[in-house]
Formats: sequence, C-alpha cells, structure tokens
Amino acid sequence: MIHLIATISPPRAGPFILRGAIFDLVAGLAGFVGLSQLLRGEGQLVLNLVVLAIVLFVLRNAVADVLIFIQSRSRGRPALWVDGDRLIYLAPWYASLPVKDVDSVEQKLLPWGFSRQPYAVIRTRSGKRMNVFMPIITERLDHLKELLAEQTGV
Repeated sequence: MIHLIATISPPRAGPFILRGAIFDLVAGLAGFVGLSQLLRGEGQLVLNLVVLAIVLFVLRNAVADVLIFIQSRSRGRPALWVDGDRLIYLAPWYASLPVKDVDSVEQKLLPWGFSRQPYAVIRTRSGKRMNVFMPIITERLDHLKELLAEQTGV
C-alpha cells in the first residue's frame, strides 16, 4: 500500500527547476570542455580532472532536477511516500530508506546550486540519510514530521 507523505508544488518548484537547469548546463559545458581537452592531451591534467570531478558531483543534482520536473507534472505530484517497507523520495532508485529504520528528521541548510537551501534530513539508525528539498514541497517541516511519525513511529 502506498502512503503519500509530501507532494511537489509546481509553482514553487518552477524557479528551482529553471535555476537547476542553468547550473547543470554550465557544469555540463565545463565538463565537456575539460573532457575534450583531456582526450586531446591539451591543458593541465590536474585541472581537467578537477573539472570532471565537479561535473560528476553535479550530475546527481541534474538527475534530481529532472525527477522533480517529471514528478511535478505527474498525477498526485508525489515527492515523498511510503511503499511497503520503504520510504521513497522522487524515485525508488534515486533515494529510499527502510521505514522501520528511520530514526530522526531535522531541518538543515545544505548546498544547492550556488547557495544553501533548507532540507529535511531523514536519518536511519545505521547512519544513512535522505535529503528532502523543502522549498519544492507543499508540506511544512512540522507537518512532514507528523506524517512520517504516523508511518515510522519516530
């Protein structure tokens, strides 16, 4: 049985999707330039490898941006839900945790693009964590905690 915990707000998610797309395009262009120079044997190897490392780090954010866009257009606009014994954020293969292991939920400011944004950080007893981007969802942190407590017992 699927229990919806949080939904995406398309009007709130729109600016973040646009900003994320711009950030991803700039990082992708830098990666393309770095890779092309590396493959041609031009430029400094260390600098090219640093640029590629940054691009790989940003790639996960690009996947999240695409998932947020897709989910904001889908029926019900799910962002965070419980499916069976798993807590899922955006997609099962993107971020999921065992519901029975959820230990705490707190708000933190984490990097997003060129700034820091509020996230709900959901932790398990084993130390794994899931970061839920708060500005795009309709629920406030206190309501999110209540809904999670109903499903997880935290």
